[in-house]
Amino acid sequence: MKSIKLLILFICFILPINLTACKSTNNADIKPVKSNKDISINMTIEDKDATKVIYEFYKLVVEKKPDEYTKLYTKEYRKLLMDKNVKDDIKYIKSATIKDVKFLKNMPQEKGTQEYKVEIDLQYEGVPEDLKPIAISGERRLFIILKFEDGRWKIASIGTGP
Repeated sequence: MKSIKLLILFICFILPINLTACKSTNNADIKPVKSNKDISINMTIEDKDATKVIYEFYKLVVEKKPDEYTKLYTKEYRKLLMDKNVKDDIKYIKSATIKDVKFLKNMPQEKGTQEYKVEIDLQYEGVPEDLKPIAISGERRLFIILKFEDGRWKIASIGTGP
């Protein structure tokens, strides 16, 4: 019997006060949350700005501008290449003709990244003996992962397999 009286008391007095408080909330007080593109970018939808980085990168490679094309690498990728003292074939590319760039929407994308399959024709010149096994002129398929860093897309890796 005592619990019924408490329930009635709650319904008659406490509930209306709570509802009145909720009703008086001004929607103007609610501020929209600002999103950071680094965090919120939807990785399942291709960002057309991302593919521009791939074209820009190979243009700078062919123009022999290493100071500029290395700025298109993520900080982590640049550090990895320097720390490992990786000898790559990039500086020996004479020409690069991109045939096709496809966003791999069915590949699992890490937050803030996009992966692309790139069909490219690379022509080399002046390749040293130790790089000749990998620096072979002709068409090849590359997989390039781009990462959104410092407000723009940058190259996080270039490889021959997904």
